[in-house]
Amino acid sequence: MQIFDNSVSCISTIIKDKKSLSEVLRDNYKTIGREANRTILSIVGLCLRNYFLINHFARSILKATTVEEVAALGVLFSTIAFNKYSNKDEITNDFNAFYKNNGIELTEEQNNLIKILLEKKKNFDFKDINKGSFEFFSIKFNLPVWLLKMLAHQYDRGMMVNIAKACSKMPLQYALKNSFVEVPFDQRAELLKDFQFDEKLDLYKYLPENSLKNNPLVKSDCLIPVQIASSELLKHLPILNNKEVMVFLEHKDPIFFGVVMKYAENNKISLINKYPQKTYSLVEKIKKCPIRQFKNYETDETGITTYVDSLQDLIIYFPETSSLDYVRRRPEYSIIFDTNTLDSLIGNQNKTIDELSKHVELDGRLIYACNTINIKETVLVVYKFLEKHKEFKEEFSQSSFPCDPNNSIYYYSILRRIK
Repeated sequence: MQIFDNSVSCISTIIKDKKSLSEVLRDNYKTIGREANRTILSIVGLCLRNYFLINHFARSILKATTVEEVAALGVLFSTIAFNKYSNKDEITNDFNAFYKNNGIELTEEQNNLIKILLEKKKNFDFKDINKGSFEFFSIKFNLPVWLLKMLAHQYDRGMMVNIAKACSKMPLQYALKNSFVEVPFDQRAELLKDFQFDEKLDLYKYLPENSLKNNPLVKSDCLIPVQIASSELLKHLPILNNKEVMVFLEHKDPIFFGVVMKYAENNKISLINKYPQKTYSLVEKIKKCPIRQFKNYETDETGITTYVDSLQDLIIYFPETSSLDYVRRRPEYSIIFDTNTLDSLIGNQNKTIDELSKHVELDGRLIYACNTINIKETVLVVYKFLEKHKEFKEEFSQSSFPCDPNNSIYYYSILRRIK
């Protein structure tokens, strides 16, 4: 019962303790070893990618009352419905024994419905759910009802469906990034001579042995930026020479690398790093690149004036956000995300952009770059800022959605100080 019990334990820990899948599996690896952990990773991952289907079936049809009972059905579902474990009879016996030990005697009708669920998966017909309802889309796209309602309210129902559909799939950029090896900085100029990419972007080259090699979108001689949004933002940034550039970083953001490299040769760059433990790998990568003048400070927004002794020609703010792009890459994210943190996140974003604006030179720019589809953290933050700060004018803004071609989930606004 090792595979079954450990899988149930992992799923239950993720849901109840709000831990990430990688964190739980790392802890689990210490006790069960590599091979068993690989099997459990597959089972748990599939359960989480179908969690809202499994949870509704377990509670409405099997009358499950605990997370562990839902997790047990998830292990059975992931094993048999997706053929991810060879000994299906053993898992079935473990499931039946688990339910019996928890005082649940399944009827013949319930067992028959389980068989239909394993066959039809997300096409299972729940009699208690209306097609087209939020609950229906929650199961279909494996997203929580609160998130779907938020999207429908902030945009409209059609956009909600389009975003949810795209979020239920792995983003192309993420798949590509994990099929590519990073191109060393000193090799980029030669590799890029036949391409239309800026050599300062964070670039990756395709690994032909990867399992995605049959994907027609992937070519063996292809080079890509790590995110489409990188090139879009960089195109609209002003050209600066011998100027002061400051980056306030709260979020580990790959676009940050492209921004720094754009200004590396001819400008003084100051990085104020609020969470250095989160951004260590990015900063270390910057230090290895040829930069004219780069200083890295660790502080919070209240200490900005400690390190900034002159007005800046460009300030770029990468705020800590709800990071709702994670729902496409981390199956547990929307399940464990604490919606109570949203108000504090938005409050911090409003406070910090307000403080940063004090350090922008006349005719200088303040850029707010945010990776989420929550409109309260994007457009509304900038709207409130402009209402309060008449000395700034928005020059350009752009929103991307998961359902856009070549998409990313990203919003940025370029604000210029006019007086």
